Amino acid sequence: MPLRQKPVPALPPSLDLTGKTALVTGANRGLGFTTCQQYIEHGISKLILAVRSKESGETARLTLIQEAASRTRTSQPLEIVVRELDMESMNSVVALVDGLVAENVQVHMAVLNAGIRRFKWTIAAETGNESVFQVNYLSTAMLALLLLPILTRTSEATGTRTFLTVVGSELQASSPWNKKTIAPSSVLGAFNDEASFAGFTRYPDTKYLIFQFVHRLAREVDRAKVNVLVVGPGMVSTGFGKEDMALWMLGPAKLLQIAYARTPAQGARVITYASSGLAGDAAHGELVANMAVDQ
Repeated sequence: MPLRQKPVPALPPSLDLTGKTALVTGANRGLGFTTCQQYIEHGISKLILAVRSKESGETARLTLIQEAASRTRTSQPLEIVVRELDMESMNSVVALVDGLVAENVQVHMAVLNAGIRRFKWTIAAETGNESVFQVNYLSTAMLALLLLPILTRTSEATGTRTFLTVVGSELQASSPWNKKTIAPSSVLGAFNDEASFAGFTRYPDTKYLIFQFVHRLAREVDRAKVNVLVVGPGMVSTGFGKEDMALWMLGPAKLLQIAYARTPAQGARVITYASSGLAGDAAHGELVANMAVDQ
């Protein structure tokens, strides 16, 4: 690990999201919430906050509206709506997209940010799959596939490129899965084997899988209509992943964050950069980290 992360430059003042609609999952806190703040600063017209708790989503919505009202907006009025999304439930993923289709909503930018990091074995009640595997890989991949037709229709209707951005992690490089040879049919069984669960590697393992999924998916998507990519915001100082940390881990984790982590604004800047098209054509199917395409 290098002594420090690379600096994250400011977003260009010329970035103008007027007239655009963005869907952000996990938008009520952390990187998702801060990304929404940056979208607003650059003139976004509509935000869809896809969150697990409608109450927390409504709190985030009101905060964002109040913040927007405190500064002068030169673009059209801001609309923010809250939609429920439980990433441990496939039915919830389908319901979210069905609602968007029923309302004929255009989506120019979809940021699949919702994810979990757990150090203890837990099961998603609806599916019976291990929870981190369910949320970070299975549900995220399913949501990406279901959103593609909406993003494609939006592109065709507006004559502009749309963006499907999955929040990944540079930690994927540390996953032992990048050195394994295993039949795809065996992946489900391997990740649902409690005996093989390792809390320290499960998060990078799932981020490796979702990157491989996006990398392959991009071959089937017309990049002139929908740019599909993964973004690595780096280590960011938030409360993410601390819910079930052992007590002995909290101190070292805190010291590491103080010494090494980016602020939420810096991490979100990388997401905003990638999801708004500033990374360029080369980002399609690739990982964008440190404001650059990592090929």
